[in-house]
Amino acid sequence: MASGPVRWHRPARCTHLDGALTWIDCNVLAVHEAGDHYIAIGRVQSLGETTAAAPLLFYRGTYAGLSPTPESPPTDLDAFLTTIHPDDWL
Repeated sequence: MASGPVRWHRPARCTHLDGALTWIDCNVLAVHEAGDHYIAIGRVQSLGETTAAAPLLFYRGTYAGLSPTPESPPTDLDAFLTTIHPDDWL
């Protein structure tokens, strides 16, 4: 697996990761502990433009992607997701 520094830039208030599909700039209003995670509640200040690129998802312990077909929309989320090799997103 490739590794290296995460490239980023800061055009305004928030840090943008290079290669990200979009970004959200928000003010954090509250942070709640949730087991081994934290849930941050924020007020959105601005949004980045979106792209047509497919997102990377983490679902049921593995990375996955979306592969919808207009002819047969999925009725089950498992049918909608495809497994991605870990090196695909680096």
